[in-house]
Amino acid sequence: MNAGTAPSRVAPHAARVRVVWMLLVFQPGISLAYLWSVRQHWLPPTFFAPMALAVLPLVAASLTLLLLRSAPAGKRGHFVVALLLAAVELGWCVLVAAMVGFAIALRSG
Repeated sequence: MNAGTAPSRVAPHAARVRVVWMLLVFQPGISLAYLWSVRQHWLPPTFFAPMALAVLPLVAASLTLLLLRSAPAGKRGHFVVALLLAAVELGWCVLVAAMVGFAIALRSG
């Protein structure tokens, strides 16, 4: 690095886009890991986990809406895909909550 050049920094817009996609990418894997651990009786089934995991796509959708407002007209396609993916993941959270409900019912007899 030269003495006269400043280190490169990621633009705030690009960093926010990266955060949105990270929130959307990790949620399904975490929920599957939780369901697997409930199935193996490593963790007790609670509704807290699906509700906490539902926060990830909600935060991603709200950040996407903020980014969508400032995006130029030709660059909105990725944000629409992110919003659709957030909606699908919220539906997945409902299914995870239903699976946890079945696990609770099976344990209660």
